[in-house]
Amino acid sequence: MNLKSSLSALVTLSLVVCIAGCGGGESLPADAATVKGVLTHDGSPLAGATITFKQKDGKQAAFGKSDASGAYQLNSANVKGGTLAGSYSVSVTKYEVVADNSVSEDDENYDGADKSGNAKAAAKNLLPAKFSKAGASGLEFDVAVGANDINIDLVD
Repeated sequence: MNLKSSLSALVTLSLVVCIAGCGGGESLPADAATVKGVLTHDGSPLAGATITFKQKDGKQAAFGKSDASGAYQLNSANVKGGTLAGSYSVSVTKYEVVADNSVSEDDENYDGADKSGNAKAAAKNLLPAKFSKAGASGLEFDVAVGANDINIDLVD
Protein backbone atom coordinates (compact mmCIF):
# COMPACT_ATOMS: atom_id res chain seq x y z
CA MET A 1 0.00 0.00 0.00
CA ASN A 2 1.44 3.38 -0.93
CA LEU A 3 1.35 6.48 1.27
CA LYS A 4 -1.53 8.10 -0.63
CA SER A 5 -3.83 5.06 -0.32
CA SER A 6 -2.85 4.58 3.34
CA LEU A 7 -3.71 8.19 4.09
CA SER A 8 -7.01 7.87 2.23
CA ALA A 9 -7.88 4.72 4.17
CA LEU A 10 -7.02 6.42 7.47
CA VAL A 11 -9.25 9.43 6.67
CA THR A 12 -12.12 7.16 5.63
CA LEU A 13 -11.78 5.04 8.78
CA SER A 14 -11.69 8.18 10.95
CA LEU A 15 -14.90 9.48 9.36
CA VAL A 16 -16.67 6.15 9.85
CA VAL A 17 -15.65 6.02 13.52
CA CYS A 18 -16.73 9.63 14.08
CA ILE A 19 -20.11 9.15 12.41
CA ALA A 20 -20.78 5.94 14.32
CA GLY A 21 -19.50 7.04 17.72
CA CYS A 22 -19.55 10.82 17.85
CA GLY A 23 -23.07 11.57 16.68
CA GLY A 24 -25.04 10.37 19.69
CA GLY A 25 -27.07 12.64 21.93
CA GLU A 26 -26.19 13.68 25.41
CA SER A 27 -26.70 10.93 27.93
CA LEU A 28 -28.71 11.49 31.08
CA PRO A 29 -27.15 11.42 34.55
CA ALA A 30 -27.37 8.08 36.39
CA ASP A 31 -30.23 9.28 38.66
CA ALA A 32 -32.27 10.83 35.81
CA ALA A 33 -35.43 9.81 34.03
CA THR A 34 -37.26 10.58 30.82
CA VAL A 35 -40.99 11.16 31.07
CA LYS A 36 -43.37 11.18 28.13
CA GLY A 37 -47.01 10.42 27.70
CA VAL A 38 -50.34 11.53 26.33
CA LEU A 39 -52.54 14.14 27.99
CA THR A 40 -56.30 13.81 27.58
CA HIS A 41 -59.30 15.66 28.99
CA ASP A 42 -62.35 13.43 29.46
CA GLY A 43 -60.76 10.94 27.05
CA SER A 44 -59.95 13.38 24.21
CA PRO A 45 -56.39 14.56 23.39
CA LEU A 46 -55.63 17.93 24.96
CA ALA A 47 -53.39 20.14 22.82
CA GLY A 48 -51.50 23.23 23.95
CA ALA A 49 -51.56 22.49 27.67
CA THR A 50 -48.63 22.98 30.03
CA ILE A 51 -47.84 20.01 32.27
CA THR A 52 -45.77 20.74 35.39
CA PHE A 53 -44.27 17.98 37.53
CA LYS A 54 -43.19 19.38 40.92
CA GLN A 55 -41.14 17.08 43.13
CA LYS A 56 -42.83 16.69 46.51
CA ASP A 57 -39.65 17.75 48.37
CA GLY A 58 -39.60 20.94 46.26
CA LYS A 59 -36.10 20.34 44.88
CA GLN A 60 -37.03 19.69 41.26
CA ALA A 61 -39.63 20.75 38.72
CA ALA A 62 -40.06 19.66 35.12
CA PHE A 63 -42.28 21.00 32.36
CA GLY A 64 -43.79 19.92 29.08
CA LYS A 65 -46.30 21.16 26.53
CA SER A 66 -48.78 18.88 24.80
CA ASP A 67 -48.92 18.79 21.01
CA ALA A 68 -52.00 18.36 18.77
CA SER A 69 -52.27 14.66 19.66
CA GLY A 70 -51.86 15.35 23.40
CA ALA A 71 -48.31 13.95 23.47
CA TYR A 72 -45.82 15.59 25.81
CA GLN A 73 -42.26 15.12 27.05
CA LEU A 74 -40.77 16.67 30.18
CA ASN A 75 -37.66 18.84 30.40
CA SER A 76 -36.09 20.47 33.42
CA ALA A 77 -33.38 23.00 34.16
CA ASN A 78 -31.21 20.36 35.84
CA VAL A 79 -31.65 17.54 33.31
CA LYS A 80 -31.95 18.38 29.62
CA GLY A 81 -34.43 15.98 28.04
CA GLY A 82 -35.67 14.65 31.37
CA THR A 83 -35.88 15.08 35.11
CA LEU A 84 -34.72 13.42 38.31
CA ALA A 85 -36.38 10.30 39.69
CA GLY A 86 -38.76 10.88 42.60
CA SER A 87 -42.33 11.47 43.70
CA TYR A 88 -44.13 14.30 41.93
CA SER A 89 -47.35 16.29 42.22
CA VAL A 90 -48.63 17.44 38.85
CA SER A 91 -50.53 20.48 37.60
CA VAL A 92 -51.97 21.12 34.15
CA THR A 93 -53.02 24.46 32.67
CA LYS A 94 -54.23 25.60 29.29
CA TYR A 95 -54.72 29.30 28.70
CA GLU A 96 -56.80 30.89 25.97
CA VAL A 97 -55.00 33.07 23.47
CA VAL A 98 -55.92 36.68 24.19
CA ALA A 99 -56.00 39.13 21.31
CA ASP A 100 -53.68 42.06 21.86
CA ASN A 101 -54.99 45.28 20.34
CA SER A 102 -52.10 47.45 21.49
CA VAL A 103 -49.65 49.09 19.11
CA SER A 104 -46.52 47.05 18.37
CA GLU A 105 -43.04 48.38 19.11
CA ASP A 106 -42.41 48.04 15.38
CA ASP A 107 -45.22 50.51 14.59
CA GLU A 108 -44.08 54.09 13.87
CA ASN A 109 -46.84 55.33 16.24
CA TYR A 110 -45.52 53.37 19.21
CA ASP A 111 -44.57 55.56 22.18
CA GLY A 112 -44.57 52.98 24.97
CA ALA A 113 -48.08 53.75 26.21
CA ASP A 114 -51.36 51.89 25.77
CA LYS A 115 -53.52 54.53 24.08
CA SER A 116 -56.73 52.54 24.35
CA GLY A 117 -57.00 53.19 28.07
CA ASN A 118 -58.18 49.63 28.54
CA ALA A 119 -56.48 47.22 30.85
CA LYS A 120 -55.20 44.17 29.02
CA ALA A 121 -57.40 41.14 29.57
CA ALA A 122 -55.88 38.38 31.64
CA ALA A 123 -55.59 35.02 29.94
CA LYS A 124 -58.22 32.58 31.18
CA ASN A 125 -57.36 29.01 32.18
CA LEU A 126 -59.61 26.78 30.08
CA LEU A 127 -59.39 23.83 32.49
CA PRO A 128 -61.06 23.37 35.87
CA ALA A 129 -59.12 25.30 38.54
CA LYS A 130 -58.35 22.14 40.56
CA PHE A 131 -55.86 21.01 37.90
CA SER A 132 -53.82 24.24 38.11
CA LYS A 133 -52.37 23.56 41.58
CA ALA A 134 -49.95 20.66 41.95
CA GLY A 135 -50.90 19.89 45.55
CA ALA A 136 -54.66 20.02 44.92
CA SER A 137 -54.96 18.45 41.46
CA GLY A 138 -55.06 14.86 42.68
CA LEU A 139 -52.40 14.06 40.08
CA GLU A 140 -49.41 12.33 41.69
CA PHE A 141 -46.84 10.10 40.02
CA ASP A 142 -43.64 8.30 40.93
CA VAL A 143 -40.92 8.74 38.34
CA ALA A 144 -38.33 5.94 38.21
CA VAL A 145 -34.80 6.12 36.84
CA GLY A 146 -34.89 5.45 33.09
CA ALA A 147 -37.82 5.73 30.70
CA ASN A 148 -41.30 6.49 32.06
CA ASP A 149 -44.55 6.54 30.06
CA ILE A 150 -47.12 8.49 32.07
CA ASN A 151 -50.49 9.08 30.43
CA ILE A 152 -52.69 11.64 32.17
CA ASP A 153 -56.48 11.83 31.76
CA LEU A 154 -58.09 14.88 33.33
CA VAL A 155 -61.62 14.05 34.42
CA ASP A 156 -63.95 16.86 35.58
